[in-house]
Amino acid sequence: MNERAFSVADLLLLCVVVIWGTNFTAAKIALREFDPTSFAALRTILAAPVLFIILILKEKGVHFTKRDILPFVIMGLFGHFLNRFCWSYGLKYTTVSNASLLMSATPIFAALLASLFRIERITLRSAIGIAIAFLGVFFVIEGGFLQPGLGKATLLGDFLMLGVALSWALFSIFAKYLLRDSSILKVTAWSCQFGAAFMVPFIISPLAKGIFAHPSAKAWLCLLYVGILGNAVAHVFWIAGISKIGPTRTSMYQTFVPLVAIIFAVMILGESLLWVQIIGAVLVLGGVYLTRFA
Repeated sequence: MNERAFSVADLLLLCVVVIWGTNFTAAKIALREFDPTSFAALRTILAAPVLFIILILKEKGVHFTKRDILPFVIMGLFGHFLNRFCWSYGLKYTTVSNASLLMSATPIFAALLASLFRIERITLRSAIGIAIAFLGVFFVIEGGFLQPGLGKATLLGDFLMLGVALSWALFSIFAKYLLRDSSILKVTAWSCQFGAAFMVPFIISPLAKGIFAHPSAKAWLCLLYVGILGNAVAHVFWIAGISKIGPTRTSMYQTFVPLVAIIFAVMILGESLLWVQIIGAVLVLGGVYLTRFA
């Protein structure tokens, strides 16, 4: 059998690309009616039971050891708590195009952190890729200043999106520690449970005040789409892709997420890209490619 032939795993990964790409536009619509704090909390709390049910159905052992508690707590804090808050507030204040492109720099931060913690060495090719990607980040952010009606308005959101990339990179570093003894699904599901636990206090007050009765059905559907499909189902498909065709070929699909995000943002939200941002996009994705496959 030809290992490079298009397979069911490839089809699932294409679904992931579409789900994660459209996630941004769906969230942007929901954030018109949900405040970013409630949105971040609800999407995480919605994803947690779905991931846990899938874990129970797919794996015999769902337990973990006492020494795994602290890494799971840290992963829940960075990957599902801080990450979701930065993502929601970042998307509130910047464009979908900027958000998706800046998030794609996650492998750059992962490479820097891996070097800092002496997990992996940065090669010359990686260093060149990191430099190119950061130059691209500058162009993407600079483009916000040049767009009419935006100016400095997107700057806060842009930096929060870089915080998303950094927090997910930290999540990935701790995941490497846990993946020596646990499956990717177990690590994802349990870290999400801890992340959801951190989120619970942030929905108590809105629930008591009846705030969640105000958003429209459209806003709730977008929230459910992001929480269940984006946070849970897409991650399971991604894990299936890694197990079937390997991490290198799987990670290639992530490159197309910003492209899908930008296309839908232009069609549905009426966003536009300047030539400066297009150059930035090419530099970011090119730098990530060099770094990831060095």
